[in-house]
Amino acid sequence: MKCAAVFGSPRDGNSDVLAEEFLLEAERLGAVVERYSLRTMKFTGCIGCMACKDGRAEACILDDDLTPVLASIAAADIVLLATPVYFRDVSWLLKACLDRWYGFFGYTEGECDLRIPAGKKMVFVVTQNMPREYLNDMMRKYNTTFMQLGFDKMYPVRGCEVGDEPDAVLGRDDLLVLARETAAVVMAGRVSPADLPVYHFG
Repeated sequence: MKCAAVFGSPRDGNSDVLAEEFLLEAERLGAVVERYSLRTMKFTGCIGCMACKDGRAEACILDDDLTPVLASIAAADIVLLATPVYFRDVSWLLKACLDRWYGFFGYTEGECDLRIPAGKKMVFVVTQNMPREYLNDMMRKYNTTFMQLGFDKMYPVRGCEVGDEPDAVLGRDDLLVLARETAAVVMAGRVSPADLPVYHFG
């Protein structure tokens, strides 16, 4: 199975560590992983040019360091996104990347259609300082967004109350085990056990 892994943290921190724990186990089980660290890249978010919708392009028309990342995501069986929570949401780097996913949607005779194969696995690695009862709305929102893009229900690897030190998660055996066990579930093709109700916009 092909896995595209996108690291969205502005620093080499806890979300990277937790994601790498998943990826190493997935590789041990046979996954072929392509890793991308957004903080090392030069790219822009969506500029609203609509070229991906008006017939000028079949994907995002922008050509920068994110272009091969989007191609890797489109070709992957598994997509892993890793991010810390900043101000109740994903990092600005990951949000800019996600905005460019708008090009994964096309329009045919006024109808919206997907340009990437449905049924991909989404692994969403999130680290936050707040307790688990906080930010569930964020998790549901992104689960809904990914499902609209044709992904199966996401597999969350969520580290809560991890602290500020960039390697704090290394002292959390429960989270490291969760990452490895999630890799085993994904590689075995089992359905995500996560209870993530649909997020209702508005």
